[in-house]
Amino acid sequence: MAFFKKKPKEKDVDDFIIEMIKNWKEVRKTAEEATEEEKKARAELDACDKQISDLQIYAAKALQSGNEGDARRFLEEKKKQTLVRDRLFKVYEVKSTQAKQLRTMNDELVDKIEDMKARKESIKATQAEAAAQEALNKIQEMSAKNDATAKDTLSALEQQAQHEKDVAAAKAELQKAEKESTMDALQAKYDTMELDSSGSVSVEDELAALQSKYGE
Repeated sequence: MAFFKKKPKEKDVDDFIIEMIKNWKEVRKTAEEATEEEKKARAELDACDKQISDLQIYAAKALQSGNEGDARRFLEEKKKQTLVRDRLFKVYEVKSTQAKQLRTMNDELVDKIEDMKARKESIKATQAEAAAQEALNKIQEMSAKNDATAKDTLSALEQQAQHEKDVAAAKAELQKAEKESTMDALQAKYDTMELDSSGSVSVEDELAALQSKYGE
């Protein structure tokens, strides 16, 4: 993994691409010029080959016509053109090699530029994915904190409610005990006393009261 002294920026990649495109345009122009030179050399070589072929035909025709002198002149000219062809062929080979090399360099630069653009887009996609994941992580972290806070709050409320319930129940029990204790004490106050028989109502008195009530 490469480590940078300073954090690389997207602009750095854009600068690389711009510089590569600039170089590619120069190479493309040179390649086009070299290709034209190659075509020109090929055309000159083809023209020379045709001339040599024509001279061969003319020499044969002159010889058939019995003009040996003309045939000799045509063959001498053919020999000169053959020497010219050798020179033209060497020139063509050089021009063709240069053009091929430049076309190859042009294609390689195009591939590199396209590759760099594709990698740039891939980097942007990765960065977007990382940003989305980071946002999700923050949401999950916040959610976890909120869940923990909610659980703690609910637990505290449950404990508080149970405590209040226990306090109320204890208070009710205490009040009940106090009430029973008061009644027991009141009853105990009279437990040792005897009921005065003189205060009792006789059977005759109760019978008389009933007769008075019902008119008998």
